[in-house]
Amino acid sequence: MSRLSLLSFAPLVLGAVACTTTQHPLVSTPAPEATVIEIVPAVEPEVEAAPAVSEPMDPFEETVEAPAEVIETEEDPALTLGRQFFDEGDWRQARTAFTQALDAQLSFEQEKEVLDLLNEINLKLFSSAGDEGDLTTYKVVAGDTLDKIASANTTTWEMLRRLNGLKNNTIRIGQELKVPKGTLSLRVNKTRFNMDLLINGDFVKRYRVGLGKDGCTPEGEFVIKNRIPHPQDGTYPFGDPKHRLGSHWLGLKGDPQHQGYGIHGCPYEQYGEIGTECSLGCVRVTNEDVEELYEILPPGTKVTISK
Repeated sequence: MSRLSLLSFAPLVLGAVACTTTQHPLVSTPAPEATVIEIVPAVEPEVEAAPAVSEPMDPFEETVEAPAEVIETEEDPALTLGRQFFDEGDWRQARTAFTQALDAQLSFEQEKEVLDLLNEINLKLFSSAGDEGDLTTYKVVAGDTLDKIASANTTTWEMLRRLNGLKNNTIRIGQELKVPKGTLSLRVNKTRFNMDLLINGDFVKRYRVGLGKDGCTPEGEFVIKNRIPHPQDGTYPFGDPKHRLGSHWLGLKGDPQHQGYGIHGCPYEQYGEIGTECSLGCVRVTNEDVEELYEILPPGTKVTISK
């Protein structure tokens, strides 16, 4: 808003003097003296400055807020170390560091990065029989069966068939088979509805799970006590419309007060409930996931459930 100036103007007043003398038309008479009027210039009075008035804000005018202060947080040391080992090609050390990083408070972007890098690492390690891989080789001798070799190496005959691309259980003397040289385990995180497959404590794969309503899935240390394909659900056999346990069952043994719990599949129409509290206490996964776990996890596999 422009500032107003107050100006004072003094009027000019001209006074005229009337002449009353009669003039002869032929005789010149001296002109009367003019009256001199002194004009005094107007003086502008001092005006006190008016206080500044803020203009009203235009409600349609776009306002620009000052940028929020960016607070940098310190990166988790395990994540930094994992990246360093990964860049150096030390896959085993990188996997261990990234596994530790998953237990930290990572951002969504950081966790996705770690899982992607772990997947890349496990493609190199989990199916490799080299010095750095998770597999070793075994030469078949007389009297061997897949089940006998599996028991001796803490795995399953289904896993041996999967690793070696076998169409049946037939093996021959002198045949070299890939076998796992590490110990597999499961770790369930109730807060995140995740279940991680580990080998010697290092991350291999993550599964999404459904858990017990109102937090009723028990916490603690368990082991897989049995593996049942096409389990019966109470009085309902597999295939019955009221059957709820899916295609496979991995029974859990733990504290004596926690009986009847397990890891199992579910009907396809319940897949959308996975990732929520939806069961009576068991760990629920898709049928595809439980079939994979059934094939690779032997009885005695450790399962840890925690918040």
